[in-house]
Amino acid sequence: MMNFGRYELLEPLAAGGMGEVYRARLIGVAGFKKQLALKRIYPHLSVEERYRELFVREAKIVADLQHPNIVQVMDLGIEQGDLFLAMEFIEGGDVSRLARSVSSRRLPPNIVALIAFDVLEALDYAHTKADDRGRPLGVVHRDVSPQNILVDAHTGFAKLCDFGIAFSAREATVSGDIRGKAGFIAPEQARQEEIDARADIFALGAVMFELLSGRPLFEGGSISEALGAIRDGDMPPVAPRLTHVAPGLLAIVEKALAWDRNDRFQSAAEFRAALEEILLHADPRAVRGELKVLAQSVAHARRGNVELKPDSDTSLNVEEAKGWTRLVTRASAEVNKSTEELSEPVISAPRTRKPARNGLVIALSTALMVVGAVAGKAMLTRDEGISAPAEQPATPPTVPTPVPAADEDAIADNGVHPTPGEPTAAPASAPSKRRAREP
Repeated sequence: MMNFGRYELLEPLAAGGMGEVYRARLIGVAGFKKQLALKRIYPHLSVEERYRELFVREAKIVADLQHPNIVQVMDLGIEQGDLFLAMEFIEGGDVSRLARSVSSRRLPPNIVALIAFDVLEALDYAHTKADDRGRPLGVVHRDVSPQNILVDAHTGFAKLCDFGIAFSAREATVSGDIRGKAGFIAPEQARQEEIDARADIFALGAVMFELLSGRPLFEGGSISEALGAIRDGDMPPVAPRLTHVAPGLLAIVEKALAWDRNDRFQSAAEFRAALEEILLHADPRAVRGELKVLAQSVAHARRGNVELKPDSDTSLNVEEAKGWTRLVTRASAEVNKSTEELSEPVISAPRTRKPARNGLVIALSTALMVVGAVAGKAMLTRDEGISAPAEQPATPPTVPTPVPAADEDAIADNGVHPTPGEPTAAPASAPSKRRAREP
């Protein structure tokens, strides 16, 4: 740990093209402390004016980009003669480190789709950002790569960082000024043509391919050979190296990597909408939880078995993540719809039902009521020397055939039922044990 002005540099986190990043702590009055990331330009680049301009421009660009999927810049200053940026600290790791933590170096397709979804949230915001007068800034990142996509271990959300070589579409592309990592540079960028937001689309497609396959899009050879292959359209086929990926997601990656930018997704919003349909078939919240656990494992491996305690203001403002909110809402609606379909009765055309035992009991009861009524009437009118057969408890038949009403009086005194379909004998007359009631 060493002091750097108002900051304490705790440990190095990463080193980039223009500077190195530390986990730092801001020391304020009355014991105030805040953890953050501090990016300091290399001393040998600090003396060159063009690198100082790039460094300052990154701070100015990101200062205007307030989005939950973009790492925020909090301070720009000079200390000990070096320029520095104080940025939001993301506890977790970049997606390249997440991939290396898996034995196959390949991330599950659903997790890759969700990471890309978050990055497209950031890119759509940056690409469509307007100034105070409503004029689009046309910001292009130009360096979308696995090292510049961080996953927060506290929220499981991916965030885009390092706008050091980003530029506005109002700026002219300088001839010979090709910036970015070779494996993620768009063909038009390699040809030194004017670029737009579709260059970031290609770069994200290359990121998705690497996370899905565990290998870079352009393997072997030098940087100049990779740039030549990209420029000339000599790109390796994608499908043979992604045989484990579902056709829907594979088609999305292939479209993002189209050599002709007119054949790619024409905006980050269009790209994100395609991934949204893929993620609807999964459980987005469950996938988010898996990504969060993976980021936590990387954070623990880097810092040891320490408890991850976020600062009070590091939680993601989910309300601002409109795309994620919409995705979760749609997924919940699909689940509710499926539940309702399973719980609601199915209304169909009438169909013949097999006779049930309850139906037989009802028919038998009705028949007994009719017979009882007829017998009661007969008792009022017949002579005294005629008596009714002894009453026996009714026993329902054991076969699914309704017993005719006439057969109820044919039940023998011993309680044995007649076989259905066979003729039954009339009951024998028995001496009356009690006189019939007088009318």
